[in-house]
Amino acid sequence: MRCEGTWDSKTSRECWQQVRQSLEQLGLDRALVDDRDILLETDASTDFEHAVFLVETLGSVCRKLAIIDRAQNDEFNSFFETVCVNRGLRLRFFTDTASAIDWLLP
Repeated sequence: MRCEGTWDSKTSRECWQQVRQSLEQLGLDRALVDDRDILLETDASTDFEHAVFLVETLGSVCRKLAIIDRAQNDEFNSFFETVCVNRGLRLRFFTDTASAIDWLLP
């Protein structure tokens, strides 16, 4: 799934709900999301809330989630990944598609 545009909390929640619906409809337990074209202004408190929502939304249906993003977002991504992993979601950020696919596949 490719995500783009300017995002706020509502847009973020809608995207993750759409990912869940797609996984359920297709009978999949892994997802690859490309976030490189998203513009999202956020802070640590909002980042935490987004991560918790993501785990609550995908945790029961998604075994592994790979997200591709720009390297300049590494600090945000590291925090987000830690929150998700600490809550049981196998999530990892990547800067290239090939590495993300290698991690997702058994």
